[in-house]
Amino acid sequence: MNQSSPQSPQRKPTVVNFFYAYITFMNLLFLIMFAYALFAISLPPDADQPPQDVPVATTQTTTQSTMFDNDEFLQGADPQFVGQILAIFNIIMLTLFTTSYFIKPNRFRWVYNLILLAFGFLNICLWPIVIPILYFWLQPQCRLYHKFSPLDVYHRQHFGPDVEPPKH
Repeated sequence: MNQSSPQSPQRKPTVVNFFYAYITFMNLLFLIMFAYALFAISLPPDADQPPQDVPVATTQTTTQSTMFDNDEFLQGADPQFVGQILAIFNIIMLTLFTTSYFIKPNRFRWVYNLILLAFGFLNICLWPIVIPILYFWLQPQCRLYHKFSPLDVYHRQHFGPDVEPPKH
């Protein structure tokens, strides 16, 4: 008899492989943004200003400014500063997403990866990818693979850490 108990599935759920694909995609996205940040850092400080040899009449436009016109907001932004902020942000995000590869399946990893899915949920373009992964991530098979049962947490909260939770 080769029965597997519900507490320890023999193989990982398919959603874990899709999650690995998701974090790989996010890592590639953050690497591209990091390359863009390095490019912004390499620009001269006056890169957003028109060249000095261009006549003034051609650099000024007579069109009405609209609410979608961001020139005033971006005018005078130092490319090195913006690049440094982007680089720091992307290094942090790369570290967060890459760490998930190296954590063994446990309750912490299940919650940590749920938070990484929440980061993807902030971008509406990623919803077609994140929503199905999130749906299957919340299923009991994935929680049991990560040795996380909400019933155990409930039992510990109400009966104390010394009382062994019942086997499911």
